[in-house]
Amino acid sequence: MIPYLNFLYFLLLLYPGLPALVLGFAGGLRPWYLLLATAAMIAVQYGGAFGAHAAGGLRWLVGFGAYETLLVYGFAALRRRGRRRAVFPAAVVLALVPLVAVKVAPLLPAHRAPAVLAILEPGRAASASSAAPSRPAPDP
Repeated sequence: MIPYLNFLYFLLLLYPGLPALVLGFAGGLRPWYLLLATAAMIAVQYGGAFGAHAAGGLRWLVGFGAYETLLVYGFAALRRRGRRRAVFPAAVVLALVPLVAVKVAPLLPAHRAPAVLAILEPGRAASASSAAPSRPAPDP
C-alpha cells in the first residue's frame, strides 16, 4: 500500500492511532505499544505486495533508519565533547540529504537515478529499475 494515496490509508491509521491517543491521555501508553503499532503500519505499507519490490523497499527503509540513527548518535557524541557551532547545521544538512536526493532524482536520466532514494518514493524504485532507458529517435 502506498502511504497517503487515498482515504483508506488514513482509516487504517485510526486502528493504532485511536488506542494510542486514549492510552496517552489515560497515562497508560507504553513503549511496547508504540513499537507494535509502528511494526503493524510498516507491515501494512510494505507487506501488501510480496515480491522484489516490497523486499527492496523494506531494505531501504532499514537502511534509512540506520543512517538517521547513526546521524543522531554522532551528533549527540559531538555535542557532548563541547559546543561547536558547525555541528548542528551539519547534522541538519546531513539529515536532509535523502529528501533532497529524492526530489532531485526525477531530474536525472532514469538509468542514473539512485535506487537508494526509493524510501521516500516507494513506487519509484520499481518503475525506475524496470523502465528501459529511453533512446532518442533516429534522424530521418
